[in-house]
Amino acid sequence: MKHIAIFVLILGFIVTDDLYAQRGMRIVGKASLEMPDTIYRTGWAVVVGVNKYPDLPAQFQLNYAVSDADAVAELIKKKFGFEESNVTILKDAQATKQGIMNALNYLTDPKRVKKDNCVLIYFSGHGQTVPLPEFGGGGNMGYLVPYDAQIDLSEEPNMSQYDQYCIGMDELNKKGLQIPAKHVIFIVDACYSGLILEAQRGLDPQTSDFVKKVASVSVRQIITAGGKEDQASENPTIGHGLFTYKLLQGLESGIADDNSDGVITGSELGNYLRGVVPKENARQIPQFRMKGEGEFMFLAQETKPEPIPTSPSGSKFSIGDLKSEADRLSAIEKVKKEWASKLDEMKSAYNEVKDFEKNGTASLKVTAWQRFIDTYKEDNPYSQEDNAMRAEAIKQLDYWKNQPSETEPTVVTGTPTIIGKDGAEMALIPAGEFLMGSNDANINNDEKPIHTVYLDAFYIDKYEVTNAQYKKFMDATGYKAPYYWNDSNYNDPKQPVVGVTWNDAKAYADWAGKRLPTEAEWEKSARGGLVGKKYPWGDELTHDNANYDGTGGKDIWNGPAPVGSFEPNGYGLYDMAGNVWEWCADWYGSNYYANSPKSSPKGPSSGLLPMRVLRGGSWIHPIANALRVAARFSNPPMIVFNSFGFRCVQ
Repeated sequence: MKHIAIFVLILGFIVTDDLYAQRGMRIVGKASLEMPDTIYRTGWAVVVGVNKYPDLPAQFQLNYAVSDADAVAELIKKKFGFEESNVTILKDAQATKQGIMNALNYLTDPKRVKKDNCVLIYFSGHGQTVPLPEFGGGGNMGYLVPYDAQIDLSEEPNMSQYDQYCIGMDELNKKGLQIPAKHVIFIVDACYSGLILEAQRGLDPQTSDFVKKVASVSVRQIITAGGKEDQASENPTIGHGLFTYKLLQGLESGIADDNSDGVITGSELGNYLRGVVPKENARQIPQFRMKGEGEFMFLAQETKPEPIPTSPSGSKFSIGDLKSEADRLSAIEKVKKEWASKLDEMKSAYNEVKDFEKNGTASLKVTAWQRFIDTYKEDNPYSQEDNAMRAEAIKQLDYWKNQPSETEPTVVTGTPTIIGKDGAEMALIPAGEFLMGSNDANINNDEKPIHTVYLDAFYIDKYEVTNAQYKKFMDATGYKAPYYWNDSNYNDPKQPVVGVTWNDAKAYADWAGKRLPTEAEWEKSARGGLVGKKYPWGDELTHDNANYDGTGGKDIWNGPAPVGSFEPNGYGLYDMAGNVWEWCADWYGSNYYANSPKSSPKGPSSGLLPMRVLRGGSWIHPIANALRVAARFSNPPMIVFNSFGFRCVQ
């Protein structure tokens, strides 16, 4: 049997808005590729649709969730060969929390579902997003609302209430990992329900034996109807949710098959939906994630050959119809070439705007992306690449629209120093090579080998970001206060701000028109031009040099010292050792140095564990070894401590 494994969630409710209605409750507050003999031996499916909720008011009842579920079930049986006995359908009163979980548990039995099987789980109904506590980084948790959920929408969200009556995305993620089938995809038609997979790139579809390779490798993929702030919609004219309608259309017609090889992969389907959905609802931009290097595949079970045309009647010879067909094919070929030329032109323009992003101000970047979207708004009937570029352009347009206004830094005459938009002094770090890393033994053995790194010139804050500077950011943006903001031990205006997550630090840097330093930029800055030294000033460490592990000498503080309390290093930078750990931009990789590029390394694309790099040691750290310029440390980006701070670069 040749079809794919899907996990589909369609979440929301209807509020009249011209032709479309919103879904979601709001809380107040071409290639010829070699095919394997068999892709999937058999397939299993659970299809769920809920229109009516007995414990919710009338305005929260749905119209098309059940019809969406029926359409998906019909499509997978007729076109992709799912057997009737392997498809479980739950509608309205059948779709209780226990009923849904029983159906999911049924699929986790390895005696029933084998590795060479595929699984499809489809949910159509309400979903809800509940904010996570701010301590620990905040964020959101998505929930599916089953038929029997007892939820009080008049009060602020209570996570324990949703855990009791609803199905959390973390539960679904766990079930997805327990399913023995090698290929599982999640498709979410919702305003926002929480992504349960990480962003990851799969194999190149032009790779030799691509289909054989991805068919044999496990994967979990997810396509969502939109991002966190997007509005998913239902359309009474077509009797379906917009996202599901485009999903059905792309699979039924085969238009989602970008390279025309007869197989629709999860990546192709995600790019297709990301291109076509925003054309009809600009507030809804589908998202795509995957884990694993496989690809699930839609391949029709049976393709009927094109029928032979009827021969002309009578005995009179004529090729007039063939000439017409030749003319028609010639005209089609001409149009294809015109569209191919237009696509090349669009690619060139897209790359031009991407390059422009490196130099222009935010307002100019908004203008550039809007001009690109207006110029290339026509849909190319022979490609999905144009849809993908338009979707990315919309994403970039929204990003730059939300950036703070930009001003050029003020140059301090006669010194290699500038004043950034946030008022912070920044020192110039010259372009050139330096030796990064250390052969000293450490617990993680992650500083080896010593290697040469080249960096372009950049500016870095001379001091760690202070409470006074962070208050300006909060006043300007309304951003939430750090965890220790009201603690008198840590809130002196001259002390470095602490209790910030990695995301908090990045938000400040974005507002200031800056960014967090890469790990390589931080280490070059900390070394201050010295070669082969342990600390920013040399090889010996005393309390006269830095704030760490109690008091002594010039170190009189049992907490963070006011920034600049000790002598600067050779680049004029203060507190590059001790005081507070400083967040860097990179994901942490313990063996990254072994394969990192020589020029401008930016760290691994993602971490084996979701950890971001911190550098420099802190006031509370009892191990002097951690204050070395080569020492590496990491923590999850949502964690806060009274010893975590940051500084910025540009």
